[in-house]
Amino acid sequence: MSKQNQTEQKQHWKTYFDYKYLGGHDLYGKGDLVVTPECFYHEEVIGEKGKKDQCLVFKFTDPNLKTMIINKTNCATLEHLHGGESPADWMGKPMQLYVKKGVRCGANMTNPLRIRDFKPQVTINTKPAIDALKAAEDMDKLKDIFMGLPNDVKSDHGVVAAKDARKVELESAK
Repeated sequence: MSKQNQTEQKQHWKTYFDYKYLGGHDLYGKGDLVVTPECFYHEEVIGEKGKKDQCLVFKFTDPNLKTMIINKTNCATLEHLHGGESPADWMGKPMQLYVKKGVRCGANMTNPLRIRDFKPQVTINTKPAIDALKAAEDMDKLKDIFMGLPNDVKSDHGVVAAKDARKVELESAK
């Protein structure tokens, strides 16, 4: 890479180093990011000064994203946003990340990732779910299909209407 190309690329300096977890530097110049947590776990994390901490870590549905340490501030936001006190209650529910500039962490000022305190507007493709519901052969299949849908799809008015319409059709065919 030439020196000219290096100066034209605007990236946060931290992107030139190997950081295991998603951080504010990953959103540099990109704005907010909507993500959906897939699973969570506890992991021992060793800080820059060798301090070991047990941290809550989220893995996201997007396989191209790094995992993210979820701190107490972000947990409180998720509890308020999605309800429930357990991280299990927040899985599969979208959240919007942003960089909060100028947060004091000890003697340092940082730009950490935070979770917006509102539910992001997410467009859900409900067509596959509606098509599957319309094709249900009997009430048991209809129930299985509907119960197997993600919660955000199940709560869509079009999906509920398709389920109810197919239920009426199946009941009248008896």
